[in-house]
Amino acid sequence: MHDQLYSDLSLIAAYDSLNSDRRDRDFYRARLPAAPARLLDIGCGTGDFALECARDGYSVLALDPAPGMIAHARAKDRGRTVDWIVGTMAAIAPCQEVDAATMMGHAFQCLLTDADIQALFARIAGCLSPRGSFLFETRNPAICPWEHWTPAHAGPPVTLPTGDGVQVIDDVLSVEGEVVTFTETYHWTSGKAPTRSLSRLRFADRPTITRLAEAAGLRVDAVHGNWDGADFDEATSPELIFRLRPTASYSASAGAP
Repeated sequence: MHDQLYSDLSLIAAYDSLNSDRRDRDFYRARLPAAPARLLDIGCGTGDFALECARDGYSVLALDPAPGMIAHARAKDRGRTVDWIVGTMAAIAPCQEVDAATMMGHAFQCLLTDADIQALFARIAGCLSPRGSFLFETRNPAICPWEHWTPAHAGPPVTLPTGDGVQVIDDVLSVEGEVVTFTETYHWTSGKAPTRSLSRLRFADRPTITRLAEAAGLRVDAVHGNWDGADFDEATSPELIFRLRPTASYSASAGAP
């Protein structure tokens, strides 16, 4: 049952309809270097952002640990415009330099330990060009968003391209420190049996992420609190949206005349 969202074919097919809000994509696109820059999309899911960037002239490398997600993304890439990889950052050669990296859809929260996060940051630091940037988001733990992940807060059913509909109902099982374990149950309007996925997400705070980034050779260049670009406010912001840059590039520019 663990993370069936990323392996169950019916859930993968519904993923795009359930995640149609494109505010995050627009936010990140506005902060990418100009095409034909080299882009690394980590946790690319079904590939919509990677494909959009490739169509606009970017050289895109997209990776996701879920084979089903990558297969779905490849099927949409009829022009073979993106280099798709099944795997994590460990699959990226250290010498493979990129101008920007993104990690969307709160995929960062799947990293449950300091070691996981620091390993990602170290890989990113090793492949970013001197003026490159890493953009990602995580939910703000200070406002406890998981408290609204209840059946009472479920949204209405979403209609899929197939004509079927699905309603997603969340239910939190436990909160242990920064890690929240919860289920998502997918109720189909066609009457087929519900599908359930079990997930664990970490809600790391700003100081923790900053500390781990700096230890890996990255510096915090900006932190926003929402997709409108507002500065982060711990008491009210729904998101922690980071832009990290290589520490070495900052030191070099600071010492320039």
